Amino acid sequence: MILRIREAEGATMKKTYLYWGIIITVVLVVLVSITGLLAIQVRAQDQSASDLAERLRQRGVPVLYVDTISRIPYVIKIAIQSASNDQKLQVEDNWNMILARREATISYRLGPRINSYQLVVYNQKGEKIFSSEKFLYADDLSQTLSIPVNSPLESQRTKEVVLEELRLDGFSLDSLDVIPENVPGNNGQILIIQVSAADVTSANRWIDSLMGSLLKMLDTINSDHGTYITLCHLRVVDKEGTVLLDYVEDTEIGYQQWSTGEGLRGNWYSQPELESESLVPTSMSTNPDAYPPPSTATPTTPHTSYP
Repeated sequence: MILRIREAEGATMKKTYLYWGIIITVVLVVLVSITGLLAIQVRAQDQSASDLAERLRQRGVPVLYVDTISRIPYVIKIAIQSASNDQKLQVEDNWNMILARREATISYRLGPRINSYQLVVYNQKGEKIFSSEKFLYADDLSQTLSIPVNSPLESQRTKEVVLEELRLDGFSLDSLDVIPENVPGNNGQILIIQVSAADVTSANRWIDSLMGSLLKMLDTINSDHGTYITLCHLRVVDKEGTVLLDYVEDTEIGYQQWSTGEGLRGNWYSQPELESESLVPTSMSTNPDAYPPPSTATPTTPHTSYP
């Protein structure tokens, strides 16, 4: 009897050891799997940040760095160098900032889903002069839009359509260019326009008409004419080359921002329904050639000395 009891106890202990052995093995397998998945996710996030920074450099944006500052949720920080020596943004920062926003939004489509991105601009002294955070969602306009499969109209025809739709009135057209965007999975077009007025008084007289026609055109031109304008950069200057208005818009992410020179007035900015931002105060450039268009922008070597 004693022997049978001991045999039963031994069998029970063996079952217990086997049971716990299976549990421990399963736990170890799960932990190894989770660790492996986390390692893959970390590599994917780091690669996504690296790719984003490289795309910005190829666009000529003076990006300092793109860092992952949180894994879960996934948050990145995009740091841009401004030419400013004080606390004011430069007019050229408008374009660089819209490109940074665009590339972060595109990264949401191409790689690990970014929960939010921080956009920070530093001046020449390493001081932070602008900072914002934008959250991204699967139901955002930029993620739910239908990207055309076929190529858009040729650049020359797109220019003709723009000229037909745009009301210049008292402004003179200095330049108008349409260039391909060349973004992975996207065959968009970048519209660059510069117009001039005799002075700020003349510009004030016609600015609402110009901007009204521009905003309406950007809202309808792709669907009505088969173009695929994704980015627009309008610059308004006076006869001395002083920048009166620098306006940029991304029609895909539904975002616009602008800087205005001293004395420019208008009501156009109260009309758009897009997410928008007026960058004030801003140091407006007096050199119309200071802004390098995307087609000729020279990549800037990044610095890593800023936090």
